[in-house]
Amino acid sequence: GSDISCNLFSRELYKPYQYHLIDNSSEIVAEISDYVSKVVGATRQLLQLYTSVFLTIGILFGLFAIETSIAISAILVFCSTYILIAFFSRNKLSSNSEIITKSISLQIKQIQENLNSIKEIIISNSQNIHIKNFAKLDIKMRRLSVDNSFIQIFPKYAIEALGFIFISFIAIIFISNDSPKVNDLLPLLGTFGLASQRLLPSLQQIFSAWASIKSYKSEISKIRVNLKVKEKIELIPQNVKALNFKSWIQFKNISFKYIDQNRYILKDINLRLNKGEFIAIFGKTGSGKTTFINILAGLLIPTNGDLKIDNINLYAKNNPNHIYGWRKNLSYVPQNIYLNDDSFANNIAFSCKYFDIERIKMVAKIAKIYDFIMQTEKEFDTFVGEGGSRLSGGQRQRIGIARALYKNSDILILDEATSALDTETENEVMNSIKRYYKDKTVILISHKISTKKYCDKILKVENNSIISL
Repeated sequence: GSDISCNLFSRELYKPYQYHLIDNSSEIVAEISDYVSKVVGATRQLLQLYTSVFLTIGILFGLFAIETSIAISAILVFCSTYILIAFFSRNKLSSNSEIITKSISLQIKQIQENLNSIKEIIISNSQNIHIKNFAKLDIKMRRLSVDNSFIQIFPKYAIEALGFIFISFIAIIFISNDSPKVNDLLPLLGTFGLASQRLLPSLQQIFSAWASIKSYKSEISKIRVNLKVKEKIELIPQNVKALNFKSWIQFKNISFKYIDQNRYILKDINLRLNKGEFIAIFGKTGSGKTTFINILAGLLIPTNGDLKIDNINLYAKNNPNHIYGWRKNLSYVPQNIYLNDDSFANNIAFSCKYFDIERIKMVAKIAKIYDFIMQTEKEFDTFVGEGGSRLSGGQRQRIGIARALYKNSDILILDEATSALDTETENEVMNSIKRYYKDKTVILISHKISTKKYCDKILKVENNSIISL
């Protein structure tokens, strides 16, 4: 179970960025948390099934050695009954499994969405609506789970009754016919009763194990598919060196469209960015600004064209290590910063192998968040709440900027990373970054006209192209 769970989790983290834009996070959470447990349960049942098959065969051989007629009767009464029940219940188990799997994923999705929208739900007093929607999914899933459990268990009681009726039927026939073999009736019935006592538990375990595996069919199928998929996984070699960035970045005839779309987001982009420049990128929402940055950051591979770093083709197919090395030069701050429910210090040093409290304090000062942190109860050891729930949007953004500065990369990308800051705070942060990043490249995506004054180069994204202003 641990092997499968860790394998699935690592595959998710190693997937190329473009697939994360398509995949549903609730489905991923369901697979790693719930489906794996059911696969482990099915594996345990499979091992139990093998054991019970072995025991059943042994018991039947023993019965054939003692009394052939008893062995044949046991096979006809018990084995054939279980086979018939399995035949008629197989589709029910499979269909229930598929519905349960979908319900679990939808349930996790609703929990995530409702908790992320908790402020709006409380303000609108709409808790009952969401509780009812959750209850519909939950009761449906649990009823189907009970159906599957019932199918696994009920043959035991039905066949025990059938065996008792069968023994009684044989006794009545022998006695009513005054058979000359009536003296052998007690040993015969005793043998059959003992066979039933030993055979029924094994047969029930075989059926129960089979039914359990069948009821987990949907989860097993999903896990198998994800474990077999290889083309989506980026196997990043260890200890890749940072790609040396000396002079310039060249976009040459670059075009891009997403794998599930026919329309080009960017078309025939030709552009040169020089090291040490402070660059602003403007454009309407949906014009392709973030796509442009994702290509630059090595997150999205261009559909056509080349991206060169000092004459090195970043997306050359014969050397994927260029991309991994290039990412080591980048620090990226998105518009929506997600913070762990951890301390300020750990959130700033997020994903870094080293922890330097003095450097953490220094970048906090540059991002103009130091004074606020020092006013909290435990200073840099204060927890920020899940997703930074105890902080304002501007405070979260400044923590994100401090996190990016902590990496000390050659290129800093700010994707609407100051949108929640007031003009005065933004001026302080931008001037501070400009002083700190004198010899490094800063790329700023913004809607604010005021940010132009910090920049050496201004670019505008429109009509699938980029123009210099």
